[in-house]
Amino acid sequence: MWRFRPKNHGSRAKTRAEAVCAKSSSDSLSILIRSDSFGTLSDTIIAAGSSQKAHNQLRAYPDPQPFAIFVQVEVFCETTPRAAENFLGHCAAGTYDDVKWHRNIKTFMIQTGDPTGTGKGGQSIWGKPFADEIRSTLKFDRRGVVACANAGPDTNKSQFFITYAKHPHLDGKYTIIGKVIDGAEDGGTLDAMEAVPVDAKNRPTTEIRMTGVTIHANPLALKSIGK
Repeated sequence: MWRFRPKNHGSRAKTRAEAVCAKSSSDSLSILIRSDSFGTLSDTIIAAGSSQKAHNQLRAYPDPQPFAIFVQVEVFCETTPRAAENFLGHCAAGTYDDVKWHRNIKTFMIQTGDPTGTGKGGQSIWGKPFADEIRSTLKFDRRGVVACANAGPDTNKSQFFITYAKHPHLDGKYTIIGKVIDGAEDGGTLDAMEAVPVDAKNRPTTEIRMTGVTIHANPLALKSIGK
């Protein structure tokens, strides 16, 4: 799960995050990230969107108090092993700690994974781009597909995106890492992220940051950071 909070009035959200990577099948790992953040009730409502689960949580606490919004992602470790190792390795190494979601296009996708926050940075865990892992069994056929961002064939690094809808024109062009299994429903976290206003360059005008990730019992990530 990813926790996010829009940044308002120039103040950075103070967050804590914990993730569990538990084997869910022979082909995938389920990443669960829980974060706590502190903000005003108005900030919280912006982050929560229309999620009933989130609003129920808000009503349970006086303002200001911790709140959390989650996105749970299933990672395809065997189907696209190189991309999965890179992604999980970055999670374990802290590459994505406090990183912006720098590009947000309604009905299309939201993108992150660049430590510079510009959309021009980031690198793979191997220090160079890695090859695509295009699989005919994996398609952009739903909301919540998680895939490597690239600048052309075989240019995958640290950036990735999550789709807001079906986009078959992306099939065969981007390596799919996984899918959202909690948070893509109507009124869920992706709805809240999609609703954040953007400027002419599709950068959120209300900053969204991905909090730090700690992964437990994940051999792929441990291998990638040399442990």
